[in-house]
Amino acid sequence: MFDVGALLLQKGLVAAGDLSAAREVQMRKGGDLGRICVDMGLADDGALATALSEALAVPRIALSAFRPDPGALAKIPRVLAESLCALPCALRDGGQILLVALANPADEAARLALARASGCAVKVAVAGWREIEAALSVHYPREEAPVLAPAEDFAGDGPLQITDLSGHLLVTLAPEPPAAARAAAPPPGAVTPPAAPDPRRLLATLEESIGRTGSAIHALLALCVERGVFTAEELLARLRR
Repeated sequence: MFDVGALLLQKGLVAAGDLSAAREVQMRKGGDLGRICVDMGLADDGALATALSEALAVPRIALSAFRPDPGALAKIPRVLAESLCALPCALRDGGQILLVALANPADEAARLALARASGCAVKVAVAGWREIEAALSVHYPREEAPVLAPAEDFAGDGPLQITDLSGHLLVTLAPEPPAAARAAAPPPGAVTPPAAPDPRRLLATLEESIGRTGSAIHALLALCVERGVFTAEELLARLRR
């Protein structure tokens, strides 16, 4: 297993006493040692990313001047990207390879979770923890559960819009007109309203959105098992409750 603490000492990025204090925090609370050193102000975020790039022979990406491919962002749900501190950057080889900036490119469990969620082979680059967090807030659409209005608010004449968890519009349903209005012939020159959306197409769109969320949950649970947060047996016991 790669020892980021040894790298920090070797590069002179942290003092031995400070590293011991960071290791104590890691033993009590868990977490990535490099991230702990950055959060405690013991190591510089950018210098750590550069050291990791050199030690692991992975590209270093400066995200302040980088704009990720929207197609790459769509491969990884935001909740998973935030939990792994990972920014999908680009798709290569016709969408078969996903380039991802990781704050800890030595994290094999994170690579596996990203590959499972995206369905792509994952190629890793490195960027700073705070660089990635800032880029996530700028480039990723926020995923929020929709807030439903009271039933009486839907009694008006306006259309009903259905969105996914990211707020993207899936379909707009126009209210059904009264029977008398449906029976009356349209006046000359009137524009014929569009036909109602195909329920099968709507269902397929909803299933696709649910499938992306399910992939993210599956990847997160697998990552928790691999990192020892809980065992597979404990997870199955909780799901059976």
